[in-house]
This record gives sequence, C-alpha cells and structure tokens, in this order.
Amino acid sequence: ARRALGRNRNAAAARWAQSRLVRAVSGSAGQHVQSVVLDYAMEGCELLQVRLNAWQRHPRVDVEVIMHKLGTWDSENVYLALPFAAGPGAELYLDRGLPVRPGRDQLPGTLCDYYGVQDGVAWCGGDDGYGLAIAQADSHLIQTGPLAYGVRPFATPDTRIAPADVYAWLMTNYWETNFSPELGGFYSFRYSVLWGPTLDRPQPALRACRDANTRLRAIHLGQL
Repeated sequence: ARRALGRNRNAAAARWAQSRLVRAVSGSAGQHVQSVVLDYAMEGCELLQVRLNAWQRHPRVDVEVIMHKLGTWDSENVYLALPFAAGPGAELYLDRGLPVRPGRDQLPGTLCDYYGVQDGVAWCGGDDGYGLAIAQADSHLIQTGPLAYGVRPFATPDTRIAPADVYAWLMTNYWETNFSPELGGFYSFRYSVLWGPTLDRPQPALRACRDANTRLRAIHLGQL
C-alpha cells in the first residue's frame, strides 16, 4: 500500500468518508459559558461528537471532538477540517517555535504539504485588522493542501494556503513510529478558537494558543 503512494498519503483509489450532522442538543447555559453538543455519523466510527463551549464575554469557543473509532487493518487517515480565516489578505502562520508561513518561510522547492506544530496555528495580517487563532492541545500535525491523490505542492515565495485546504491530521496508520498501527478505540481532541484585533500579528496570536493550552489545574487542599 505504501509503495503506491509516492509523496502522497492517500492513494488514487482511496475511498473517502465524510461526517454528517444528525443532531444538535443544547448543553449547559451558565453565567460565563454556554454549550452545545453536535452528534455526527461517519463510516468507521461508532461515536462522533463535537462539544462546543462558547464564552459569554470573551471571543473564544472551546471545542472537543470525541470519537469511538472502529479498528481495521486497512491503511487509513483521519482528518479534521479547519476552514477558518481572518478576512481578505490574511496569511496562515504555524507555531514551530516561531511563526512560520507554509511555503513562504522555507527553502524553495521543499514539500509544503504537512507540518508538525507546537501550540497551534493562526490567520493574521488581513485587511480587516483582526486575527484568528486555533489552539491545538491534543493534535500537532497539520495538512496544508488538497487531500486527494495528485502532484504535491512545493514551496515558492508566492505560495498561498487557502482556508479550505487546512486540516488537523488526527490519525494515520502509515507511520508506525509516531502513530499506533491499530486506530480503534476512544479518542478526544481539544481545540480553542480565538479571534479579535489583538491577534492581528502572529506573535501574540500564537502566544494566545499557548496560553489557551496551558490550563489552570485545581488541586484539593486535602491532597497536599
């Protein structure tokens, strides 16, 4: 299966399954956070649920993707679409220890298809004067290009990533060194989506990702 891929991670004959929303249920409604639960159906999953917690007085939505993945010996990948942007002219920045624009801030001619990131990604520098950041607490591989089999993109100074071509690469069983070869079981992936004029530059936007991932820990005094 791998020999037929080349630089691709999805074969020409790959079979695709997309999720379908089947139910939305209101959750808790407190003074600071309101929640909603979205149930999805997708081939290969017994359970697929997205829980959204919207902050009342802060431009932020916390997201948790919960799935019960069925196991299979077939080669497969699982992606989560991140189709966000921050207005015309905004560019995608990845947290790789410092802000990096895919394709533009790397050696020309190198592959700009997928990247490892630290705390998240951000769209900054748009004409509307605000930015958008996506903090990734549990997944750190980003796909930045079409998923279908084809000629993979290579970096040039003019490379631009379309919002529709940004995905969190949640799981794969192609690489045994970094992922489990058997993907069955329960999984949870957490994200935070933040936006506003203070995130218009990549440094504060990616710092907000780090702060969102560094959650406060409550310890009962009796445990000390």
